[in-house]
Amino acid sequence: MGTFARLFKKTEYKEALHRWLYIIKNMGDENTQECPFEDEIYREFFEQGNVNKLSTMEKEDYAKSILEYQEVKDTIEFEREYARAEGRAEEKLAIAKSMLEKEIDMNTIISITGLTAEETLEN
Repeated sequence: MGTFARLFKKTEYKEALHRWLYIIKNMGDENTQECPFEDEIYREFFEQGNVNKLSTMEKEDYAKSILEYQEVKDTIEFEREYARAEGRAEEKLAIAKSMLEKEIDMNTIISITGLTAEETLEN
């Protein structure tokens, strides 16, 4: 049994871990009003992340920032997927070009690459 497993086998460490996980999961949840733990460290950390303590304007800014973050994240993911698709298209064109140079018939090239005859001949 490794050191990590022995460490978390002790009840006190398990309890602390469960408390931290609870706080991290629930500190921004509008339905969770108060930290259920007595220890000051947990309560203070929970309060720092409690959305209910924000003013109306702060809540609106918070919600807006979450939406903006999601928008940026979605844009980045879209751009990554677009770049992957571009790379695959370029790879197909390179394969088609190589096959044309080897005088492989057009139907075989189209079948293998999935490109049209026009796409193949353009490059």
